[in-house]
Amino acid sequence: MCADNQEVVDRSELVIIAVRRQDRHDALAGVRVDDDKTVVNMMAGVGNDDLRQTLATDAPLAHAIPLPAIHERRSVTVVYPSHPEVNSLFGRLGGVLPVADEDAFNVFSTLTGTLTTHYWYLATLTRGPPATASPPKTRTATFAASSRASVAP
Repeated sequence: MCADNQEVVDRSELVIIAVRRQDRHDALAGVRVDDDKTVVNMMAGVGNDDLRQTLATDAPLAHAIPLPAIHERRSVTVVYPSHPEVNSLFGRLGGVLPVADEDAFNVFSTLTGTLTTHYWYLATLTRGPPATASPPKTRTATFAASSRASVAP
């Protein structure tokens, strides 16, 4: 990390960590967060204890699950543990749902993780085949058959 990034962290009150789990060690190498900051952990699959150790901090940490609709302020963000500053931030961005314990947070994390796949699936269906492709007769028949089977009594 360059010195300018550490300076930005040092001047901030709220530090948001939003990198891919597999990139966290490289992205956060050398980052230290003073105990008077508040940290929002938005990494899927990385618990607050792990992040606390990586950042070498005793700062308050809250884990959050923002969904894609947050950019339109139409998505409630699950947060654990509840923290006034974090709740205020996500409250302004569509709503906040603080949960009581880490087990509840993990349930929401698992459920919301399926939304990315769902959105990809819908996007694929609405795009249709490329203009140069011939109609996928076999795949269409398979899809129709599996659709009928899924709604049969």
